[in-house]
Order: sequence, then C-alpha cells, then structure tokens
Amino acid sequence: MYIFIAALLLNSVLYSTTIYPKLLIDFLSEKQVTTYSACLFQFFMFYTLGGSEFFLLAAMAYDRYVAICKPLQYHIIMRKTTVSIFLIIAWLVPACHIAVQAIGSANIKLCDFNIKGIFCNNAVYTLLCERSRLITIFGVVALLDLAVLPMLFIVFTYTKIFIVSYQRCKEIQKKAAETCLPHLLVLISASVFFVYDRVPVMWKTSCFVPVPKTPCPSGPQDYRPVALTSHIMKTLERLILDQLRPIVRPHLDPLQFTYQPRLGTEDAIIYLLNHVYTHLDQPASTADPPG
Repeated sequence: MYIFIAALLLNSVLYSTTIYPKLLIDFLSEKQVTTYSACLFQFFMFYTLGGSEFFLLAAMAYDRYVAICKPLQYHIIMRKTTVSIFLIIAWLVPACHIAVQAIGSANIKLCDFNIKGIFCNNAVYTLLCERSRLITIFGVVALLDLAVLPMLFIVFTYTKIFIVSYQRCKEIQKKAAETCLPHLLVLISASVFFVYDRVPVMWKTSCFVPVPKTPCPSGPQDYRPVALTSHIMKTLERLILDQLRPIVRPHLDPLQFTYQPRLGTEDAIIYLLNHVYTHLDQPASTADPPG
C-alpha cells in the first residue's frame, strides 16, 4: 500500500506543476501570454494525471480488499510484478486516451479565442470551429474509462470490504477500519480536489486573444500563437481590498494619505496598490494619485 501512496503523492506533485507555475507567472505578469500548443500540452497533462489519480485510487482499493478479505494470499497476489503492472497501467492508459484528443485538436482551426478558466482544461474545445466526431467519441470513452469505471470499482471493492468486515468479530472490524481510513481520507480529498476543475469555469476569469503570425491569417496554423489575458489581477485586487478595508478604515485618514479630500478610503487603498504595482514593474517610476 505504501508504494501506491508514494505513487499517488508523486502524481499529485506532477499534477500541481501543470497548473500552479503558469498560474503564478500570470499573477506576477502584467500581460499573460501562452501558445495554443502549450495550452494543449497543459490540457494533456492535466487530464492524464487526473485519470492516473483515479487509477491509483482504484489500485489502492484493490490492495485493501486483498489485505482484508484474503489476508493469507496477500503476498502471493500483490507481488512486485503485480504492483509494477498496476503502476504502468495507471500512468499509461490515461496518457493514451488523452493523447488522441490532444492530437486530434492540434490541427483544427480556431474560431473563438475566449476561454472561461484560469488554465487550459476541457474548455479548449469551445475554441474549435468544428469539433470532430472522433474527439467527441474519445471524450466519452475517456470519461468512462478514466473516471466512471474506477469509481465504480472503488465503490464495489469497499462494499465487499464492509460486508466481509461486518460478518467478522469486532477486532477484525477495527483492524479493517484502521487499514482503510488512510485510503478513505485520500479518496475524499481527491474528490474535493477535482471539484476545482469546475470552479474556474464558473468564475470566468480569463480569455484567449489571437495573435496571428501574419497580418492576414489564411489558415489554422496562423492562429497557433495565442495571448492569454485575464482578470486575475483585478480579482486579486478586489480580494485584497476586502481584507484591507476593515483594517485600514479606522486608522487611515484619506486627507493625510492622498492629500485630496474628495477621495475615500477605498480610493486610497487602490492608489496604494497601483503604487506598489508600478514600482514592481518600474522601480524608478512613481505613481500619481488618481484624479
């Protein structure tokens, strides 16, 4: 089981590196820029490692099933070869599924450059002029193979574990609960984490803008470079304002801060943030108070 936990942790680290480094760059950059090929690569890694997460959780569920329901055969069934096969399947099968979709989307002309989200996920398909039937079919197959079937297998496995544990003594039930608790916590955490895939779509925080290679684009290849512009900084500014306003309001005198009586506390805070942003980009420049 510890091998699967280590593999799950490694998969989570790789999963995070497909999102957060680029997201951090977008936070610190005035203008967010990416390419369509980089977007497809992020899409590929995002769903490949996400599918691997479900497969690893299913492998852990089977490992717990063998340990509790067939304890005498555990070392025979869960050999190093079996564990290696499970790990290879967990990383190879999702990669093959998602690669077909990513390659199929690579040469399709883009008609729309507005994407809802702060990274490249399934919303990439909304950019295509025409979504091929092959991509749609493989999308359904990938959903079934990478998410639905592993979850059904996990539910079936734990149902068997609960039935077997219920029929035995309390000592066996306690041991089964202690054995399955770490996996259940990981499973719940993974389920909550995957909700994050829907949150950016509802926030509608970013959009794609085309940057053609030539002044008069004539084909899909002219749209390969893409600029990503987002409202992340505005959202961050609003969050900072919400946190600073109750702290600053009792102590900040707008007259002393801005020397302009008509400006309120919020205007003073915005001026402070703009002043900081300006000095981050141009250390020698100064920002004038808003008129």
